[in-house]
Amino acid sequence: MRHFPSFTGGKPRIMTKLTDIPCWYYDIAVVVSVYQAYRGFMFQWIFSEGHKYGQRELSVTLRVVLLCVAEMFTYLVCAISGFLSFFIAYQLATAAPSPTTSAPLIFLVLYGLLGATAKLPDLLHKIKFPYSE
Repeated sequence: MRHFPSFTGGKPRIMTKLTDIPCWYYDIAVVVSVYQAYRGFMFQWIFSEGHKYGQRELSVTLRVVLLCVAEMFTYLVCAISGFLSFFIAYQLATAAPSPTTSAPLIFLVLYGLLGATAKLPDLLHKIKFPYSE
């Protein structure tokens, strides 16, 4: 079996296989992620009522497919990636804490917090890119 090099030289490996994640962690991540996905779907369902495309009002089918499912998928991916970020941060913090791992650790914890609590999709909607309206 091939082992990938660790980030810390000869010290213990930081990353483990996804199969090493405890079942209870998967259970919590799946339940919260599915809830966040449903929440995203319902936010779009409630707030997109009367949404028009040009002069036409969107039918229920188009509203669900174009707006609600896309938002549901965004919330699901953000929540799952947030939980994965928490797990990586835990592995990083417990494997070999050093001054060089503090910045990635802070980033992973903040990303995990924003992702798991469904604040990341809201933040992504508020980003203003240069030359965008």
